[in-house]
Amino acid sequence: MRCRVAARIVAWTMLGAPGALLAQSSTAAGTWDDAYAAVRGMMPETGRGAAVSGLVLRREAGTFTFSNGNLVLMTPIGGRVMGAAFRGTGTFTFSPTTDMEQQQLTRRHKGVTYSVSFDEAVFFFSDTTLPELEGQLTFEPGVAPGIGKSRLSQALDYLGEEQDHSIDPDVMLDFLNAAPGGMFYAHIIPTSGSPLVFMVTPRKGEGVELRERERTGLASGGYTTVTVKEGPAAGPAAGPARDRQGDALVRHYALDVSLPSTGSGDIGFSASARMVISGEVSLGPWVAFSLFGKFAIDSALWVDGTPAIVEKKKNSPYLWVRLPRVLPVGETVQLVVYYHGDLIDRYGDFFYIKGATAWYPRPLSGRSLATFEMIYHYPSNFLLASVGEMMDSSTTNRVTTSRWATARPIRNASFNIGMFKSYPPVEPGAPPVTVLVSESGHRSVGSKAYSATEVSQDIARSMKLFTTMFGPPPADNFYATEIPAGHGEAFPGLIHLSMATFDVTGTKGHNEVFRAHEVAHQWWGIGVDFATYRDQWLSEGFSEFAALWYLQTVRGDGKQYFEILDDWKADLLVRGDEAAPIGLGYRTRDGDNPGDYNLIVYEKGAWVLHMLRAMMIDLKTMNEDRFSGMMKDFYQTYRGKRASTDDFQRMVQKHTGQDMGWFFAQWVYHSAIPTYRVAYQVSDGADGKYVLRLRVRQEGVPDEFVAYMPVAIEMGKNEVVRIRMKVMGPTSEMEFPLLPTKPKSVKFNDLDGVLADVKTVGWGG
Repeated sequence: MRCRVAARIVAWTMLGAPGALLAQSSTAAGTWDDAYAAVRGMMPETGRGAAVSGLVLRREAGTFTFSNGNLVLMTPIGGRVMGAAFRGTGTFTFSPTTDMEQQQLTRRHKGVTYSVSFDEAVFFFSDTTLPELEGQLTFEPGVAPGIGKSRLSQALDYLGEEQDHSIDPDVMLDFLNAAPGGMFYAHIIPTSGSPLVFMVTPRKGEGVELRERERTGLASGGYTTVTVKEGPAAGPAAGPARDRQGDALVRHYALDVSLPSTGSGDIGFSASARMVISGEVSLGPWVAFSLFGKFAIDSALWVDGTPAIVEKKKNSPYLWVRLPRVLPVGETVQLVVYYHGDLIDRYGDFFYIKGATAWYPRPLSGRSLATFEMIYHYPSNFLLASVGEMMDSSTTNRVTTSRWATARPIRNASFNIGMFKSYPPVEPGAPPVTVLVSESGHRSVGSKAYSATEVSQDIARSMKLFTTMFGPPPADNFYATEIPAGHGEAFPGLIHLSMATFDVTGTKGHNEVFRAHEVAHQWWGIGVDFATYRDQWLSEGFSEFAALWYLQTVRGDGKQYFEILDDWKADLLVRGDEAAPIGLGYRTRDGDNPGDYNLIVYEKGAWVLHMLRAMMIDLKTMNEDRFSGMMKDFYQTYRGKRASTDDFQRMVQKHTGQDMGWFFAQWVYHSAIPTYRVAYQVSDGADGKYVLRLRVRQEGVPDEFVAYMPVAIEMGKNEVVRIRMKVMGPTSEMEFPLLPTKPKSVKFNDLDGVLADVKTVGWGG
């Protein structure tokens, strides 16, 4: 028996050398069902237990301290031990290293470090865990953790749904391949409270995560996952930052889609997808793709006609594929998948595609680039629009077949079909946009007050404005179609608009902003893509601001521009610094505040650009060339590329000539919004002139918070003097040079130049 010591420390690294694991004899699963059954059947293995006392296991930002108890290895999968269970007493501590994640943890647990006692834990791993444990512990018969099957099932349930046999691919792929993939998963049962998940997954750019589940509402019975996450200490893979790496990629699609009319008047769906699969690292043999849950697979063949092993369970969002062999970097294989399912719903004479981007197999990242060839077969009394350019179209026996292709790689493809009427382009000099409106759809749902003309004008005019402001869009021809939903979506050359925007017009500018926002995505989000989810405001916030700019410039309505900004500000002030910062992207929403994503990423993101606009304007001439030049430069520099917030900050610094780190730290990476109590005093000066003093008390933000507040001084006879006052610290004061006449009024935060709650008080207040 090996000598035990009072405390043992094992340092776990995310991408540790896998050499020790190679000693295990492992075999990739022959079928998905076999692997799934083995995973669900894992149990602590007789004869593989160890008594633990004072063991400390460190894993990136997480530390497990096992005070006392038993740890037992689980039955192997494919010949490889990939699990362990613990029962006893221990403590888990999570200490994120990045500022935003410390903020996120503080919002959840009131501190930058989170510590919880636990008495049970289940571990899954494909990294160096096993040899490290075997080097520190003595495993022998007769030691058992006393963990039941229900606890092991719960650990897997947190990774997916038993009813559709789905398991998080970042875990399941390593089980399927029984390979040293670097995955580590801990399902922690606190002494009190709900289970926690700590996870390290090399396929994610930020693969160190603390996950907590919370209910999204008693009525739905569903859950949302709140995460604190960051990149591994070892740093991401070489190259630009991205959300995922190491997935199977598709370089080219050839899609053949049948959309037949059914006896009930619905539209059916079946398709074949030929995919050219490759990887930036060696793959497989098992790989995974995402695919709409309602689809069923009919068959799958390799391009030479050999049957392929694939699996997709009912309602599962994943398509699992077993490659013929491990695929080396640089090689490709071609797979053809035949599938069908319930994709399109009918509402009156409207048709809605439920999986607008999930109707063909996609890489797990959802954001890799591919070229597309698409053939659609559909009833001749319908119109169809797709991404890409229509190469040809013909009709036989009341079935139209149209062929479309993309000129360059794109990251998502979609189409729309319906009983549409076509409205051709209406704006000379604008990129051509064909608007497809379902007039029979509106009539079928009792909608009579719709205006295709107004919508078409907004689409065409915003296209023209954005082309002038930013540069040419990434496509040559565009379709704008309506969908029976309350949202819009944008794809390369294709825009989906809510039917509601055709029904209600002239409502305080919000309809114009909605339409122009979806158009603006051709520049922001498609023309210039965002690097990672943290940079998503470069798509949504930029499009929201561009739409406001359209409202002000083309619609000529500056009043509504500021009214909408004020509406957004009111909501932002309610949330204050309890909301997450813009830099958390989709993670700004949680179960208690599901609207925060729209509020923060869209609306606060637009506010950030408005503040830059106000900061860069020449207050003497009101010239905006610096700001408009910066926006055009940013678009044209990154057109066809992915950009990060850091890239945008560098562009702002280029055009301001200043270090703007303070601005981005305050408004993108933190949440605090200042309150200003402002006052001014006018007194008599020498020689009949006047002295103007300004004072601002700053609250609700750190002392180092900086703002340059625009101040407008009305002198009479239509003369307005504008200045910027630097505000920093608890109190800031400024005294003007002697003024020749007494000011008529003083307006603090002119142009709404700073997102803030401004309260005017008397000089003695």
